[in-house]
Order: sequence, then structure tokens, then C-alpha cells
Amino acid sequence: MDAATVLPITALEAALAISSSFTARVALLEEYLQTLFHPLVIDYRYSLVQAAVAQLTNPVSSPASITQVADQLSVTPKSLTRYFQQLVGAGPKRYAQLVRFKAALTLYRHQGQAFDYEAAGYADFAHFARASRRLLGQPLGAL
Repeated sequence: MDAATVLPITALEAALAISSSFTARVALLEEYLQTLFHPLVIDYRYSLVQAAVAQLTNPVSSPASITQVADQLSVTPKSLTRYFQQLVGAGPKRYAQLVRFKAALTLYRHQGQAFDYEAAGYADFAHFARASRRLLGQPLGAL
């Protein structure tokens, strides 16, 4: 493919043609390309929140506390909560509660009366029902 179909380089071609050396042509091309592409700014908060989500929703181990997760990520619990608020829209504790409730609700819908609330992380069925009202503002029957 011709480069002119991808990049509008007619002015650059003229400057390259009159350039005296290979080094000067490379410098011109680098300068031109730098004006086209903006440097990618990597926001460290995304990787921290992703790592925290992985630890908070790990189905193999028991759920970690926010303090433990923050310690493992070398941030303060307050900073981790702030990053969650900014990027997810909820704090890490509420996020973990919502994920746990969603998984439990799926099990409840499939298992019906055979639903094992303890395996889903709740002390009893009333605890599960209260979580529905607290997290979603609706009783289980409405879901």
C-alpha cells in the first residue's frame, strides 16, 4: 500500500526530497510522526483497580478485606476506595457485595428451595433477603 493513502504526506515528501542526508530525512520523518501521534498516558489507577477486583472476587479463596488488598497493592485503603469510586462508581466493599449477591442470586434462581445460602456467603436466608433490599432496594420476590 502506498503511504500517501494512509498519511497525507505530500508536504513531507517535498521536504524529504530536498533533504541532504539520510539522517536529516529520518529526523524530518520522526518530527512529522510525533505531531501525528500523541503519547499514550497510562493511568496507574486502572491496573490497581483491576488487581483489586481480581482479589476481591477470587472464588477459590475467602474474600480478602479492603485493607489486605490495599496492603498487597501498596496503596492505602482510602486511596483504593477513591480509585474505585472514580473508575467503577462504587467503593470496593460495595463492589464485592454486589458481585457476591449477583452470584448468589444466579444460584438461587437455578436451585430454588435447594439454595445453599452459606455456600453463597450468607449467614442465613434472611441475610440474603436483606442484602437484596440493601443493595438493590427491592425484595427477592421482585427480582
